[in-house]
Amino acid sequence: MNPVIRKQIADWIENPITALLKQYLTEERASMQASKGLNAFHPFEPQRTQELLSNLNGYVDALDVVIDTLDGEGLWSEEDDEQIGDNTLGQ
Repeated sequence: MNPVIRKQIADWIENPITALLKQYLTEERASMQASKGLNAFHPFEPQRTQELLSNLNGYVDALDVVIDTLDGEGLWSEEDDEQIGDNTLGQ
């Protein structure tokens, strides 16, 4: 697999399609957080309520990771920053 250079990552982050995806996921996350699990309550089935709330929290956490990635977080390491000085990634 060919390494991805930082410019390619920056182009991907700035792409309008990426921005639209990020906007959609941000709205989805806000919707999930706003519902606060209102549909998760199952009377007399506490384990089912817990399971649904856990799934909701996991979904929101996963959306956070994806949204952060769409902002560029975690797409390169500190080693990559050091190599830019060597002009190996700064192409």
